[in-house]
Amino acid sequence: MRKAIPMLVLALLLAGCGSSSPEKPAAQTSLETKLKEILAVYKQGGTQAQSDENHKKAVEMRDALFTELAGKPSFDGWLCKVSDVEKLSLSKQNELGLEVDCGFFTLYNARGLTLSKPEDNPQAIPTGHPLHDVLMRLNKNDMVKVSGAFKIFQGKIRESSLTTSGGMVKPELEASFNAVEPVKN
Repeated sequence: MRKAIPMLVLALLLAGCGSSSPEKPAAQTSLETKLKEILAVYKQGGTQAQSDENHKKAVEMRDALFTELAGKPSFDGWLCKVSDVEKLSLSKQNELGLEVDCGFFTLYNARGLTLSKPEDNPQAIPTGHPLHDVLMRLNKNDMVKVSGAFKIFQGKIRESSLTTSGGMVKPELEASFNAVEPVKN
């Protein structure tokens, strides 16, 4: 019986060591928390007038947050899951778009019918770019660490959901990636 207990403790310790997964950086967790707080304000009920006022307040809170983030738009080592690696159909060269699900929000660099213009500092990742081969090896649901910078538009980080509601529930944030690193499980 004495040998069984130490062996059980050793087995539990080893099992715990093998299952450690990477943690999200503090900046990513902070953004997620702030976006959830804004969503809570957006979803507050009440009369139609109260609901309208809550929606307005939530949009103002989100705009203030996105303006603040535009002052320091870079992010480093954010833990996300690959949603899509897309070959952009109208690009002039073999360019890729990457979309990653970072939990409460989505980051992406280019989508669908994006036409890249060199003078616009294209967000798409062309053949020959150091990240092109990395993206070609990614699969849906792969975990990755991404680094880069949010795109800025009119003094705020750019959120591109089609509706205000979509932008509150699961914001779609435009970014340029400078590093994408697969996470080993």
